[in-house]
Amino acid sequence: MEIEFRIPYPSTKRQRTVWTEEYSLNKYYSGKPWPQRQKDAKFWHELTTTYLTKYKIPQQLYEVPVEIWFGWDDGWDIDNHAVVSKMITDALKGWVIKDDTRKYLKAVHHVFIDNQDSIIILIRPYVTKAKYPEKESSKDE
Repeated sequence: MEIEFRIPYPSTKRQRTVWTEEYSLNKYYSGKPWPQRQKDAKFWHELTTTYLTKYKIPQQLYEVPVEIWFGWDDGWDIDNHAVVSKMITDALKGWVIKDDTRKYLKAVHHVFIDNQDSIIILIRPYVTKAKYPEKESSKDE
């Protein structure tokens, strides 16, 4: 079983600018105060559960390890989504995943998807058996 839902981006350019200023990983690394980070986590938890409810995604935990795919189209660098994806993943705990430890969450993927007005979140049983590339032997060894 796969689960997919979407969280819409802000609808105006100004709202998207504010969104970027608030939630980009760069903002977090620049010293965002702890109380604001807590407020952000609450916002993303509520936003995520709102859309889980809207998409009628049942509160039913996967019995197998999962992978989560995030599809983005917001103009950020791909690695700047780490904080937002973490807050969304945390909101999924207890709803569709038991926890975000290695036992339950095997992979998180970030991809760009063009012409989207939403963050696309896909949760599915872990099927990607990607291996870290092995070191190629050199002639000098």
